[in-house]
Amino acid sequence: MLGRIIKGVFRSANEPPPPEAPALVRAMPSPHEHASRYAGNTFISFSTSSRSDGLNSGVNALAQMCRAQGYRFENIDLREDGWSERIFELVRKPEEIICTVGLAGMLDSMQVQAPEGARNLWTEAGIPFLSFFGDHPAYFISRHQFRSHGHLSLYCFTEHMEAVRAWINPQPTIGQLTQAHWDAVGPEQIDFSAKASGKVCFFKNGNNPAALRDFWRTLPTPVSRWLEELSHSFDVLKLGREGKPLHLLVRDYLVSKGIYMDTRPWVEVFLVAQLDDYARRMKSTLVAEALLDLPVNIFGDFWDHVDFTGRRAVHLPGRSYFDTRQLISDSLCVLDMSPNTQSAPHERFLSAIGRHTLCLTNTQKYYEDNYARAGEMMFDFDAESIRERVAGVLARPAQAVELGAEIAAQGRARHTGAAALESLIEYAKLARFGMSPAQFPGQQDFVAWPR
Repeated sequence: MLGRIIKGVFRSANEPPPPEAPALVRAMPSPHEHASRYAGNTFISFSTSSRSDGLNSGVNALAQMCRAQGYRFENIDLREDGWSERIFELVRKPEEIICTVGLAGMLDSMQVQAPEGARNLWTEAGIPFLSFFGDHPAYFISRHQFRSHGHLSLYCFTEHMEAVRAWINPQPTIGQLTQAHWDAVGPEQIDFSAKASGKVCFFKNGNNPAALRDFWRTLPTPVSRWLEELSHSFDVLKLGREGKPLHLLVRDYLVSKGIYMDTRPWVEVFLVAQLDDYARRMKSTLVAEALLDLPVNIFGDFWDHVDFTGRRAVHLPGRSYFDTRQLISDSLCVLDMSPNTQSAPHERFLSAIGRHTLCLTNTQKYYEDNYARAGEMMFDFDAESIRERVAGVLARPAQAVELGAEIAAQGRARHTGAAALESLIEYAKLARFGMSPAQFPGQQDFVAWPR
């Protein structure tokens, strides 16, 4: 659910500087006084500026999930004055906190000044910190580093977990997110008869793959040559569907050149980030160009490389996630594409099933394994396949509405807020256990924490 968030957050808003609060640290109880027991009913999270307001949408979905199950959810907007004071007020009562959730790891490394020097706020307070990631770890790799045994990194996609395991040393404790449908409304709030005459919507920021290749040519050799060769060594349109994960493709290529990365594989990470972005640009451009002669709405920025002049497809500016909720409710269907993954649903599918709406997307194992009629909602990254799938929906809108409602019912049953929250609490307990004292009463003397 965070594919767009991690890029938007750190492009548009840097984390605020760490405040100095020695009095706060001295006033905190020792983490050992409460770290070994489950406590509290409160979740903490943060929001700030991000493209399409994606971060706030994710936080809002998380807040809905928590509050629906009777938990207190404290969101702190980092754009508002006094945000640090709000954090300090909450962490002074760590026994009330289940955990802090940082989308894209936001504020996971926040520090306070103690007499002995800077210390991690959450570790000092004994509060578990769960970082959520939906994008490839090649983007902002520093966000994925080990922080402490009380910090867990949770990923939407197993493909991204595998890259973290290959790259990060020491490795953080990682796990896979149990996802929930977003911004759910009841079927009685949807006008299904009106949906049949609704629009087909593609919510996606574009980007020019040719411009990225131009950038590669400005890089020093041999990196510029490597990127050119790598981009032709596999079918980028099948990345995430067939063959090895991208980080292994790049690693194999470097080994073929006699180059072996150390425990800080900086060149490998750079190459993967470039190629992952390139594949996404190629795929999104293919989808948009395939739809030019169909009556669809394409919402998003950075589409200057596609000429919509005189075509039936309409390009509209990017919208806030909050604005797209009603658009999804009213639409005949929405289109999506995975972030070069196939192990789990993408955020747009979770938003669509929350609104009882059909989501057309690229062929992926997750849908094949979990939905009997998945073949009716998927397309290959081929212009004819994309046009055929969308044209079929436009030709048979009533059937498309029925299919969307059926898949939404299955998806909502599979991805419940209750199950997602139960999983988060289990992860919080694990992180709290990681912050426990080295010895429990009655523990064998040969067992010790690897501090």
